[in-house]
Amino acid sequence: AIGKLSNLRQLAAFKNKLSTLPDELGDCAALEEVNFFNNKLIKLPDTLTNLKSLVELNVGSNKIKALPSTRNWAELERLAASWNTLVMLKDFGGMPKLRQLQLNRNMLSDMPDDAFVECAALEAVDISSNRFTAVPSSISNCGEVTSLDISTNEIASLPSLGALAKLQIFKAGQNAFTDIASADLAKCGVLETLFVNGNDNLASIPAALGDLETLKRVNISNCKALVVQDSLKAKLEALCKANKGRFVA
Repeated sequence: AIGKLSNLRQLAAFKNKLSTLPDELGDCAALEEVNFFNNKLIKLPDTLTNLKSLVELNVGSNKIKALPSTRNWAELERLAASWNTLVMLKDFGGMPKLRQLQLNRNMLSDMPDDAFVECAALEAVDISSNRFTAVPSSISNCGEVTSLDISTNEIASLPSLGALAKLQIFKAGQNAFTDIASADLAKCGVLETLFVNGNDNLASIPAALGDLETLKRVNISNCKALVVQDSLKAKLEALCKANKGRFVA
């Protein structure tokens, strides 16, 4: 049985037709890299939570509905679970070394507000194309984040992102915002990409965004209620042009 492979460190079984996994996987205590990308998995064994040495887990492109508890994954650096049918994150948190989180293209509507409390090492977060209505306020603890993609959800308001001093890419198109002032984006001094396109209820954007000298790519198009002063538009367009990027309104 695979559970007896006590020295197994890497397990790659991507692009197969696996529909189930044995519970004994949780006995492979030395596992560091696990890749089941592009199979037909519906469920992951709860015993995977026992893999305390896990550094990378890729279960993208399956039909998984839930993840096991992540609380024991103290060494995990990358969690890739995009293109599944995830509907819940029943015990999501911990992971102090997590750098990349990919949960895009699922059916998630809720994430614990404390989900990111211990994730101080996070650099890239993609939760796009789900049904989220909020972003956990604990994202403010993740001062190493450079890329945050929350586009194509049902998010109506944003927590403060002003503490994300390294944030370069923020994609938030196609949500339900009425304003983005609460995000304090003007405090993100190295922000280069800002997409808020397709937010039908977005009525305004902060004038202080025009002072972000690093802005390179800005998209505020297809926001039916949005009214932006010509002076701010001109500022944003000039910034993007100076930084060899593009402004779309």
